[in-house]
Amino acid sequence: MGLAFIVLGLVLLAFHVWGEAWMRRKALQIADALSEAHRPLPADIRDAWAATAYAVGFRSGLLLSQGVVISAVFLITGVRLRFGGRKDRLLIQQFDLARNGPSEHP
Repeated sequence: MGLAFIVLGLVLLAFHVWGEAWMRRKALQIADALSEAHRPLPADIRDAWAATAYAVGFRSGLLLSQGVVISAVFLITGVRLRFGGRKDRLLIQQFDLARNGPSEHP
């Protein structure tokens, strides 16, 4: 189960980083298309472009930070599930050996 959480965390992190790069690339393509127009843009389109760029950047940042937090939770949980219980199992095994003797455990 721990290994599945680790893999899921890494996949989510990669997906959110890819999504952020994709949104940035699309926003830059739109900006390039608007800048290549040979006629001057009306003032309302320029103002709308600034608001759109802000909204795309804000959404991209929120999604990226959300993805990083969720991925970190999955990674930490996966590492704890996969490697965290060893200390407890070894302590219980040592306690059982000290209490009952080595004849009962191989």
